[in-house]
Amino acid sequence: MTVLVKILAISVVLLLLFAGVLFASVAMQQRTSHQVAVITEFHLPLAAIIADFDVATDQYELIVERLLLLPDIAPAAVKAARGAVEKDKARIADDFTQADALLARALADPRTDPGA
Repeated sequence: MTVLVKILAISVVLLLLFAGVLFASVAMQQRTSHQVAVITEFHLPLAAIIADFDVATDQYELIVERLLLLPDIAPAAVKAARGAVEKDKARIADDFTQADALLARALADPRTDPGA
């Protein structure tokens, strides 16, 4: 076996090795791209819903605490507070509805399969 054949054999082996690494890299990049797509489609909107839910419950609790701590409450203030509480209650229920719909879509999506 001549030196030229040995050099060509080593070159072919290295090229095949590089091709294998490149193929594996592209496959991993596609998988990561799909995972990022799932995150942006489901996780980020769900995080926004949870954040809105947190704000709504804090406001709800704050209104109730203010009413409990005030010694002398005017009927107009009670009526305004009741309206604000009802508004926050509807907002909280809407957040649950949105989260439930988003989770149902996420669970039905084949890209969110934990075994994949």
